[in-house]
This record gives sequence, C-alpha cells and structure tokens, in this order.
Amino acid sequence: MKHSLIHYFFQIILLLMISLVVGKCSESPTEPERLCSLQIEIMSGNNQKASSYEYLAEPLVFSVKNLTSMPVSDKEIIISVIAGSGMAENTRVTTNNEGIAEVRWKTGTGDNQILKAVVEDEEGLTADVYAIANSDIIFETKWTTGLTFYRNFTEPTEHDGKILETNNFLIFSNGGSDNNKVIFAKIAEEHLFQVMNKFELASSEELGIHKLNSETKIKIYAHTSTNQPGIWRGARNYGILFPSYGSYGWIEMGLKHEMMHMVELLLTGPENFVGASVPSWYTEGIAEHMSNYTAAYPRQINSVSQLNSWISNHNNPLTILNFEDIGNESANEYYNMFGVVVKFILDEKGLGKTFAELKEMYRDIEISGNFNQSFENKLGISVDSLTENIYTMLRSYFSTQ
Repeated sequence: MKHSLIHYFFQIILLLMISLVVGKCSESPTEPERLCSLQIEIMSGNNQKASSYEYLAEPLVFSVKNLTSMPVSDKEIIISVIAGSGMAENTRVTTNNEGIAEVRWKTGTGDNQILKAVVEDEEGLTADVYAIANSDIIFETKWTTGLTFYRNFTEPTEHDGKILETNNFLIFSNGGSDNNKVIFAKIAEEHLFQVMNKFELASSEELGIHKLNSETKIKIYAHTSTNQPGIWRGARNYGILFPSYGSYGWIEMGLKHEMMHMVELLLTGPENFVGASVPSWYTEGIAEHMSNYTAAYPRQINSVSQLNSWISNHNNPLTILNFEDIGNESANEYYNMFGVVVKFILDEKGLGKTFAELKEMYRDIEISGNFNQSFENKLGISVDSLTENIYTMLRSYFSTQ
C-alpha cells in the first residue's frame, strides 16, 4: 500500500461499504429516511460555454415534479451561483402549468462555474440540482445515505451522513457544506477526465467504474481537519482522503496528484498494483508530473546546475522504492526529482515515451505481476539501466533545454 502528498504517513484504511439508500432529502442515515415530496431536474441548458461575464446562449430550463412524476405548477425555485462569481438573471423563478421554469445565467471567472437550484416542499424538505458551465465533463449529482466508512475494517469513521454521488465518485465529509461537496466533486470529475484523456481512455468503464453501480465509484473523504494532508490508499477499500479547506487552487492541484494514483491503481487492478511492487519513485513521479509538482520543494529542477546541487545531498531517486528509503531527508525534495524523472521519460527530448505506452505498461502488470518486468517490456529500457545512468541522461537532457 502506498501513501502520498505532503507525506506524513497516516495510517487509515478507507471505505468498506455496507449498504446504499438513495434519496434527495435525507437527514440522517440512522433515522428513517424522509424524502422530499418534490423532484427537480435540468431539462436543458446545462454544460454550455461562454466568455467571462457573458450570458449563456440558452437559458437553464428546470422541471419540478412530485414523487409520482406529475408536474408541479406555481412552485418557486431558488437560484444561487455557488462558484465562479457569476450571477443568475433571477434568484427566484416559478414553474408554469407544466412544472417548467427557466433562468438566464451569466458566467463569471475561474475554472469552477456552478449554479444551484432548490425547491422546498410543504414540510420544509428540499431537493436540489446543480448546473455547470465552461467544462468538458457531464456532471450529474444526487444525494445518498446509508454508507459507512470503516477505519481498519471495523471502526466506523465519522462523517455527516449525507454523501454526494456523481458520475464517477462518492463524496463523504465530516462537516463540509453541501455546496463544498459539489465543488469538490466537480474538481474531481474534471481531473479524472483530464487524466483519462492523457491515457486515451474512452470512458471510465475502462477503469471499472460504472455509472449505475455505486460500489464501483471512487470514494473521496473531503475532511475538515487542518493537520492531515491528502493521501490515497490502494488495494482493498481504495480511495482518497483529502482536506476540503483552503483555496480551491490548492485542492485542484493536490486532488489531481491523488487522482493519478487512482487511475494507475484501476488500470492495473488494485490487487495487482500492490503485488507488483510499483516503486515510490515512479508512482509519485507520475502523480507529480500530472499535477504540476504539487508537493515538490523546491520547485521543479530544470538545469544541470540545479541537478548537480541536488545530487550532492541526496541518494539516487530511483533507489527510493518505499518511503522508508528516504530516511531523514525531506520527502518533498525527492518528489521534485521523482517528477523530473517521469518528465524525462515522457519528453520527446528525453526517452520519448508516451502515455499510451504507459497505459500498456499498466495493463502488462496485470499479466506479469512485476513492475520492473512490465516497465522493460513496454518502455524498452530496464529499470536497472535507467537507475545506473539517470544522472548522465538528465545532464544531457537539461543541456538541450
């Protein structure tokens, strides 16, 4: 099992799920579920694009129905923009005789453009739906209850009981707001989409994720603790634990690092990944490369003089097979070099390997059960040779930059 990101080696085993109860308006997984008597959905207008501070070309069109799918007329929908500094033309709209209402949305700035629409029934229970703009993903949300996190397989891990389910994720939290979970999930979905594109994956089904099967989705615990970094866990009950406080820029970079771990884990199969002894230098290197050196300190090494300075105080990065091999030195400094090595492997001025070849390597691990063997099979160079010659190769590589 591997750990990552800011790397203080927390011992937590995530996500042993026992049951699933779906509902839009539940107060607690330990109480009888109370369903909102209304349902709201987006009929059209979602996933549009526009320049900053411009209205989307088409309005967002919402439909409100009761639990028997009959339209509900004269029902107020409360509209709010929860991310992106944009604005809705109206903050309250009312459904017509067919249960339909629409609103114009002017986008703001930033990567996360999210609008929320809420209806409330006579008992004060609410149903909501979220729209996004300026994104390449399809984003569907629903609230789920009845799932339990287990620590060490037996100890329930505290969370607020309201889990957000999206196309590819289940988002747990120990106290984050509903809006924060949605923003967190949107960031996760986009990062998964970006990593999948790098590896030329047509859909998340190639990773074993199925939209209609919650148990196949990636689990994320968006915690509010200020003294725990982001980590991931592999093999049994794999998932991500990541802080939900701080800037969204930090969350975006860090979560992308962890997302790479999930993709390589699912490409090989969790049980195969751990058994193949994938070394820390590689798995953290590819995650750093994908996340623009989130954890590295100092920032990315990119010259011969910087490399020589680093070499004088550190061990060969490719000898770091486990975190314990780092010893008393800074893990963050090694993360810098891990990422540099992977950049060199993928750069056409370096070894010139491709993400398609890395994908084949991961698939080969399923067969060989051995990282070193699959690395040589699919990349055409042995790990031993790369380890022995890495500094010579990097000096030549940096001299061409």
